[in-house]
Amino acid sequence: MEDPNYRLLMDYALRALSRRAHTVHEMREKLLKKLTTPGEAIERTNESATNPKNNIEKVISRLRELNLLNDEAYITRYIESATSFRLQGQFRVAQKLFEKGIPYEETRRIWDQMNISEEKIAQKALQKLTPRLKGLSPQKRYQKSGQFLASRGFSPSIVFDIISKTD
Repeated sequence: MEDPNYRLLMDYALRALSRRAHTVHEMREKLLKKLTTPGEAIERTNESATNPKNNIEKVISRLRELNLLNDEAYITRYIESATSFRLQGQFRVAQKLFEKGIPYEETRRIWDQMNISEEKIAQKALQKLTPRLKGLSPQKRYQKSGQFLASRGFSPSIVFDIISKTD
């Protein structure tokens, strides 16, 4: 007989995934929060009373089997979005993914596989900023450009290369 808590957690996970993709870490945190929230309809059956986290791991395992939880695909989509639309550099992307439970090494590995040119992204980002810098002294433009690119997560070497090419 299936544990009712498993079904409750699976339904909750599927609802969450229908809204947006999640990393394994995010899903585990969501399910743990659901499990520990007072007033929730979590029954204490023999199996789940001894180890309620057992059901969480079962749910995560099943979602992985169904390919509904896939960290590698999540990272790839996130990097594509961050570089195409938000024009962010590798450091910023890695930091955001780290907050979602993805190790830096994993982000770097996938970033490298995607052959993304950070220089081109930085140039596009700077082109969007350039109209707002008109009328400023060259020194102030240089400073603002550097701060802008650094805040977008580009490495100092890329920031200096791009800024030196624009002036």
